[in-house]
Amino acid sequence: MTNRQISRKINLYLSGDSEILDGLINELESSNSEITGISLSTINRLYHALKNQKKEEDFWKVFLLLLPPELLSDELISDFITRSICLVELSHCDLKDEFLIELMPSYPEAGQTLLYRYYSNEHSFYKSLNASVGDFKRILGIIDNEELLYWLLNTICPDIAEKKNVLENHLRGNRDLLYKEEAI
Repeated sequence: MTNRQISRKINLYLSGDSEILDGLINELESSNSEITGISLSTINRLYHALKNQKKEEDFWKVFLLLLPPELLSDELISDFITRSICLVELSHCDLKDEFLIELMPSYPEAGQTLLYRYYSNEHSFYKSLNASVGDFKRILGIIDNEELLYWLLNTICPDIAEKKNVLENHLRGNRDLLYKEEAI
């Protein structure tokens, strides 16, 4: 399905054709490319139209991961977190650090998203390329999930070699050595 077709179906739903929603959800489930060409105002209208509706979570579960992060408003994200809507999906989204940190205690995927953002050279909407070693240490200091840290060490290449040393020292328990330079 093209972005134009998706936009057309969303506009049909917003104009009162509620029958189209099931078909749209099914078609979005088979899509794997980012949706573009939809405005923030359309997303906000859609959010308000679907709020507390029977199919709200079904729709957002497939739609959230296809949207560019700039189309996810703070209002929408905060409301979904408060109402426990699509929390696993949000944990995988390129959200602001504060939202991912809020999700981390219950959803380790949010920590994985943060670690990946600060450890690799992968561009994200909320963090530019090449986060500093200090930025990485700050995130490392708030993530208390050893399994996740070993995943990072064993599967992702850092953009700066020093980050791997920092991670290894953190995992070895050498936290005094690790954070010594910041105390000075």
